[in-house]
Amino acid sequence: INDYYLILDAVMAATGATPALRKEIITSIITNYKEQPDGLRTIAAEFRQRKRNALALPLLRFVDSKIKGPQRVFNLMDLAEVENALGRWNAALAHLSEIGATPGAPSMLVQKARKMKGVILHRSLRTLEAARKHWLALAQSPGTREDIFLFRLEAARAAIELFLFAEARKELTTLAKQVSSGIKAGVIFELGRLAALQGRFSEALEHCARSLNEDPEGENAHSSLELQLFLTAHLPPAGLPDKITKEAHGHLQKYLQLKTLLDVRAMARYDRQIASLKPEHIPPALMDEYLVLEARSAKIRGDNTAESIALERIRKEQPKSPYRDSALIRLARLLSQQKNGNKRATEVLEDHLLTYPNSLQADEARTLLRKLKGATKRTGAQ
Repeated sequence: INDYYLILDAVMAATGATPALRKEIITSIITNYKEQPDGLRTIAAEFRQRKRNALALPLLRFVDSKIKGPQRVFNLMDLAEVENALGRWNAALAHLSEIGATPGAPSMLVQKARKMKGVILHRSLRTLEAARKHWLALAQSPGTREDIFLFRLEAARAAIELFLFAEARKELTTLAKQVSSGIKAGVIFELGRLAALQGRFSEALEHCARSLNEDPEGENAHSSLELQLFLTAHLPPAGLPDKITKEAHGHLQKYLQLKTLLDVRAMARYDRQIASLKPEHIPPALMDEYLVLEARSAKIRGDNTAESIALERIRKEQPKSPYRDSALIRLARLLSQQKNGNKRATEVLEDHLLTYPNSLQADEARTLLRKLKGATKRTGAQ
């Protein structure tokens, strides 16, 4: 294909046009190149590089209807990646399963499909038990030493999130002795996360420090530092009576477990645990953390009213909270979506700019404030 760049430019230029026009252009490309599936895959690849997965999808689907034989698996992988990027995880899983079931599919592609399936089950769909079983099965299948270690680590992560702490600790302790590089920082961090969830905070801090020392720039560095700073800030000072220290540790452990459940969207388990927690028993030092959990929980459920109430409490009751900056921006956006909510949203944004003039979100607050004031003027003029 010599002119697909011209076609691509036309489509890119049309991205601001109506959906009907974009559909017409895609249909035109398919019609012109229906006998050249490799060319259509190349055009789809260009769309994907530009984060235009929705435009790539119909091209790849058409190609899939035309390709036969073992070569089809490569297009199936492209389809799976596009569906995954668009949040169509079950469709992606179907393509990945088909790759694994195709006779003669290249072993490296099959292994890639299996890894991707585990990531979708674990990180996207958050079907933790299914993910754990998938990782354990992969760990028992043929593969490189590095891959087997990775699968075991992922299975241990899923076990932690299922609160299968004994199983996770046994596997991570064994892995820590076996790996010498690569995922070692991740193994050590997971040992720290596990220790924190079990209330062994000194051990958790040691693991976080070791993980950072092992790989200070790696993918686990941010999480290790975040947990380390959180524990350091909230652990009771030395010298307090054992009873007070034990009670503080219990509150901290409870919060970390609730946060983990919310992180993995285990809402039924989260609801059971949060229901047993009486508001008057929450320590003042952790109140803003719990209000953030409350706001996040409401957002996950799509309950804008409950989320606004939690954010408003952060605004009024937690003036020194590090979460207040972001909470005000989110609150303003929610209020602006409510009927007659622009006035209150404007007040919240003015509060934000007065309190946090140098915030990283100050420009966002100013932009939103200008829009709200413009909308108010137009409404007044009418």
